[in-house]
Amino acid sequence: MWSLQRSVSAALAHPRTLVRATAALRAHQPMLFAPLARSFHQVAPAFEDESDKTRETRPRRTLLYVPATSQRKVEKAATLPVDCVCLDLEDAVAENAKEQAREAVQTMLGSIDFGTSDVAVRINALTTSHAYEDLRAILTASVPPNTIVVPKVETAAQMEWFFECVDHIIGNERGGDQLKLQLLTQMESPIGLLNLSDICMVDRIEESTSVCVDHIGVIVGGDDYAAAAGLTRTRGNEELLYARQHTVTVCKAYDLQAIDIVNIHYKDPKRLEEESLGGAMWGFTGKQIIHPDQIETVTTAFTPSQEEIDRARDIMQLYQENHEQGIGAFEYKGQMIDMPTIKRCRAILKFDEKPTAASEDLADSKNTDETDSEQTTKTE
Repeated sequence: MWSLQRSVSAALAHPRTLVRATAALRAHQPMLFAPLARSFHQVAPAFEDESDKTRETRPRRTLLYVPATSQRKVEKAATLPVDCVCLDLEDAVAENAKEQAREAVQTMLGSIDFGTSDVAVRINALTTSHAYEDLRAILTASVPPNTIVVPKVETAAQMEWFFECVDHIIGNERGGDQLKLQLLTQMESPIGLLNLSDICMVDRIEESTSVCVDHIGVIVGGDDYAAAAGLTRTRGNEELLYARQHTVTVCKAYDLQAIDIVNIHYKDPKRLEEESLGGAMWGFTGKQIIHPDQIETVTTAFTPSQEEIDRARDIMQLYQENHEQGIGAFEYKGQMIDMPTIKRCRAILKFDEKPTAASEDLADSKNTDETDSEQTTKTE
């Protein structure tokens, strides 16, 4: 089995070696073979029309990482006003504690009430021997997570392999219990950045998409990317300018959420605020966080103000009135309003129609939430 795992890891890390590994993979476990000879002529469009937009819309303004080996920290995270709690099996877990962490995650998923927060699990990289066992553990849990986070995705072949594995495990080891999960991938290397469009395309191809998983977003792993590219980190993140903006562009092209880099300086609120507001202006939809003290600042930065919501509501009312009269563009307080503005208003009003746990609980949590300085975990 170890030789098989090594073949899988080599094939995924270097797709050109996949042909050599094909025979071994098919002989041992056919479902582990991620076929590359798939034509891209059956690419599905993003959406047929406006009414077809059913892709995930749950806000993930804050994605909090928690070590999967610490039940105390997970229980604490479950009480916080955060959009997404991510139990981490990767960086936060030592190599010799991976199996223990999987067992802990299975137990906590079924025993801890996370309220309305999205519950995610970050598995180990697909090029490691841990990835498949991580998937088996969380997908066969009595209560599986809503979302899976996959780090260090670098090729379309890795995405195909992941989809094959998930569909196989759910189809063969859950007794016919059908699940619908969300997937967040992490861009953490130059090759992952260059291949990002192809990676996102996999979920739009009829022959390679999963019946059980929707790819709904991309996370930028800033520290890992900087290390892989040999960059020097700076306060203003100038060295990550291209990587972050390219990721946002690809995400918008595929209608995916774009989740920004983590700020490890959790005791510097001013720096966090500047970085969060900047990311929101660039088009990121959320940000990774590592400490409860970061929740309020990041949530506020990625949430439209009441003034923006009121303006959007007024514009949409005028849009409806003008649309019924066959009028496209119209004026609002000295501004010409057309479809790009309408689309932005629709996005803003999602926060007005569906308030999240973070929005409802944030004010109360200011006075009741005690800072847990040990919450911090390495995320990238």
